[in-house]
Amino acid sequence: MALEDAVCNGDNVRLQMLITNGADVNRAGDEGDTVLMHASARGDVEAVRALIVAGAHVSQAAHNGDTALMIAAKNNHTEVLNVLIPACSDIDRTDCDSMNALMRAATKGATSAVRALLNGGANPALVNRDGASALQIAEHRGHEETVKVLRETPRIRADVNAASNARESDLGYETLREEAKLALMLVAECADVDNSNVDAFDDACTAALMLSAARGDAAMVKELLFFGTNTDLVDDQGRSALVRAAWSGNAEVVRLLLDRGARVSQAAHNGDTALMIAAENNHIEVLNVLIPACSDIDRTDCDSMNALMRAAAEGATSAVRILLDGGANPALVNRDGESALQIAEDRGHEETVKVLREKLEALKKIVYYPHY
Repeated sequence: MALEDAVCNGDNVRLQMLITNGADVNRAGDEGDTVLMHASARGDVEAVRALIVAGAHVSQAAHNGDTALMIAAKNNHTEVLNVLIPACSDIDRTDCDSMNALMRAATKGATSAVRALLNGGANPALVNRDGASALQIAEHRGHEETVKVLRETPRIRADVNAASNARESDLGYETLREEAKLALMLVAECADVDNSNVDAFDDACTAALMLSAARGDAAMVKELLFFGTNTDLVDDQGRSALVRAAWSGNAEVVRLLLDRGARVSQAAHNGDTALMIAAENNHIEVLNVLIPACSDIDRTDCDSMNALMRAAAEGATSAVRILLDGGANPALVNRDGESALQIAEDRGHEETVKVLREKLEALKKIVYYPHY
């Protein structure tokens, strides 16, 4: 598209000319991506402003649920956010993973973006499908400055506490945990479990396994597995307990699940595998457990991205090193023709770029000088 080319090349003169000539600013690409999203990803304030004035829909989402606001948030493009937020009708809109712009910014440790979103009215008390708020996500990722911003605002602190209390008084984690422990106790005592109670028992244990894995609760996972809870069952997004454990970064839980037969290659509906999740989150210990058990280290998700590419996209240099050492192929490309190196270069991850370049150079020497 001409508009997309103008934005990607930073040619705002041509962009304005195309807009004046009636170009459709809301036309979407094959993945549902819009020109406004591309401009937001680049941090091009002038282009974003011109597109909004021309009628670009800020709330328009790509097929994966991404909006321009979410993209600007995760890339910490504060000036772009200051243009988008006043034109946004739903600042708390979520993507296909139930993550809103504030959560996406918190995931990246994009503190300036978090401040801008909070000032714009984003609700920090909201939680994703795993029950995690922006604060909890930032804490999990170790983004101390972002955590500080989310904790220190009185309104935020009150809202987060309220949300936490609401979850605990309903069917939150502790409730599910106790339900599962009660079911396990009945089995341990050889109590009669007739056919009408089997489903309830399975549901309680499966729900508890999913959440225990996501929270890195190794003791509970071990107990549930001892009594035979199925490791291959998935949630409504197709995510297994192993995928959730990989997200938590708890290598002990991952090892427990693998020892009980959990499949490394099992993918969620969007193609995510435990390896991909661990890679993009730079969970080194988890990768060290998963890679030896993985039969296809270069498997791709629904966006044709493999674990190495996803690690490169996040600048997860340690994960990139481990994947390369484990046999990941840096020469592979996604559907856009981009290799892990090109993805890292595009994102400005210099250390990751250096590691990938060195690996590719080493591979060239093997090809051209096989006797050395």
